[in-house]
Amino acid sequence: MNTWVTIASCVAGLIFWYFIYGLNCALNSGQLGRHWFFFPFQCFWDEIKWNFPGGKAHYIKINIVGSFEDGSVCGSKRTWSFREIRERNLYAECGKDVLPGIPTLLFEILLPFGIGFLFCYGVRTFYQWVITLF
Repeated sequence: MNTWVTIASCVAGLIFWYFIYGLNCALNSGQLGRHWFFFPFQCFWDEIKWNFPGGKAHYIKINIVGSFEDGSVCGSKRTWSFREIRERNLYAECGKDVLPGIPTLLFEILLPFGIGFLFCYGVRTFYQWVITLF
């Protein structure tokens, strides 16, 4: 494969990742309180941190339950009340239910770079096809 296709695929993958992941963060209110340009990178760093052991419980304790006196958060299995999480010390269980895991993290990385590669490969193929016409 040509070097320019590889470099262009990486650049296009990064651009696609920035827009797709940035849109995902914006729709999930991840941009709140963050820099207007760098918030996808900050959200991605948070997502990497909460996949370490104890990271999800720490994130739930500090950023979600610790930020509000009363409320609830919806998970994939149930709705968690902040009072219940505090009283029964359910930070780890809530974190596993509410926050995505490593497969989601890999999907959010590989999909945009795959799209970028296919885009650049398609442009290269189209360019070669146009050259053969003339």
